[in-house]
Amino acid sequence: MPGPFRPLPLLAAVLSAALALTTPAGAAPARYAGVTWQDPPGMKVTDAYRYNCPGRCVVYEGDTGDVTDDFPLIRVHEALPAGGPGALASLTAWMEKGRGEVVRVLNSGSEKVGGVTVTLAVLSRADDAQDDDPDYSLFVLLDQGGVTLPLELYGFRQGDVSGPRLAVLTALADSVRLSPEAVRKDLTARTARFATLQRAIAEGYARGERARVFAYINTGVMAVPGGDLGLVMQTYQDVRLAAFLPGGVFLSADPEPDYRAPDLRRVGEGELPATWKAVSGGFQVTAPNGGVTVYRLSQNGPQATLTAGGTTYREAAPLKPADLVGIFGTVSTSSSSVGGTAVFSRSDRDLELRQGGRYLSANTSFTVVSGPNVGGGTNGDRQAGGRWSYDPASFTLTLRPDGGGVRSGPTYTLAYGAQRREKSVDWTLLGEHDWWKK
Repeated sequence: MPGPFRPLPLLAAVLSAALALTTPAGAAPARYAGVTWQDPPGMKVTDAYRYNCPGRCVVYEGDTGDVTDDFPLIRVHEALPAGGPGALASLTAWMEKGRGEVVRVLNSGSEKVGGVTVTLAVLSRADDAQDDDPDYSLFVLLDQGGVTLPLELYGFRQGDVSGPRLAVLTALADSVRLSPEAVRKDLTARTARFATLQRAIAEGYARGERARVFAYINTGVMAVPGGDLGLVMQTYQDVRLAAFLPGGVFLSADPEPDYRAPDLRRVGEGELPATWKAVSGGFQVTAPNGGVTVYRLSQNGPQATLTAGGTTYREAAPLKPADLVGIFGTVSTSSSSVGGTAVFSRSDRDLELRQGGRYLSANTSFTVVSGPNVGGGTNGDRQAGGRWSYDPASFTLTLRPDGGGVRSGPTYTLAYGAQRREKSVDWTLLGEHDWWKK
């Protein structure tokens, strides 16, 4: 494990030129209003890890120096309307409350470089209190005129936030140009737009409107590298959603959000959602950048289908709370084999929704290891109960455990008709797919 990390002298040397308000020649196209920077050499933009950001972010991966894999990553987060310490507090709060991480600030400090206050912080990020192998983030926070742009170097080891990738991050920081006035104007406008769309959804439900949800789901099995275990068989799902919410808000996200009162910032990873309107033969969806997609609606017996871009979606059946009474189950398995040793794991989950609003959940799991010189396994059982309710207008099932708390999410089947629902194996329950009704 590397010793204490003290990057401030290095940063001061790299950021020897004061950050200005003008855009330099060769800067990358602006991704955020009022902010430009140059793409780090040897790295490329990826969409693979954007969900690990509290809002909008641009993520870079690629080889640099002696780094030969995707990690560590560099993330350019959207600017925050706060100084460096306030921005760091917001990011830390998101890690702890939004992701459930245990965060420790290992090193931090600030310097004035030209007209910019530069704050650095090295954080360890454990999945929970028992995690003894945390990930690490090094943040470079550029505060100019009361707005802060966070740059992040993220890796699996403390050594990932030093060395050649750190030099790339600091060079990126030196290329940043901020216009605080333009940033604040954009943040104010976006905040107002999010609030308007959230209000439109709530008012639509209040008028008696209902959500219409269409889904394309394709499930299969593929072999993936499992480290020392060789190839591991793993199920995959290609899930594409088209949800037309009251108030003209369109969502396409998986895992699926709460359709009753979605957190639009979280659902869109900080991006504004698209909007929709009914047109002849279907729906017209307009993206925030002005792009238009037409979804063609057709009727296949009692079930409507939707087609766009070569993909056909089936409509989720309208349900009543009584349709959900019964036992739902799902199973997940994995297996691997290397050197004559085989590992098999299985997890069974059941959820019984009873008449009168009570529910009982049961989880059972086991792992078996077998081979010439080894054998054995582990197993576990867990049960819980509480109250349940269902809102048909938004397809939202809500569980309230006896021990406190709440869990809710979209719940529906793509099968139409009472008999087909009873035998359906394509239920989505609380936003998770591949449940069946027993």
